Amino acid sequence: MEKLRSDMNARLSTAEGRVKEAESKLAEVEGKLRKAEVDLAEADVRLEQSLSEQSHRLRKEFGDMQDGETRGLQDSLDVVKSQRESQDIQLSQLTADLENL
Repeated sequence: MEKLRSDMNARLSTAEGRVKEAESKLAEVEGKLRKAEVDLAEADVRLEQSLSEQSHRLRKEFGDMQDGETRGLQDSLDVVKSQRESQDIQLSQLTADLENL
């Protein structure tokens, strides 16, 4: 009986160690995820600013743009926004996956 109790305590101790190790790794991954979220947000701001500057510069260089050209720029901006939304969804999925660990 004492041997069984000793074996069970050893297994419990091992399991607790593994849980603590997994929690530590999870905290590390969550930290990396938060940093990635910040980096992604900063990149998004820089991209939006760059696109805005390019659009402004093009309008200034070429004067009044034809509607088709303006739509082309808007389409490009819409594509970038769509990609950003897709990245946000992927980030949300990663966050949900981490929370489920």
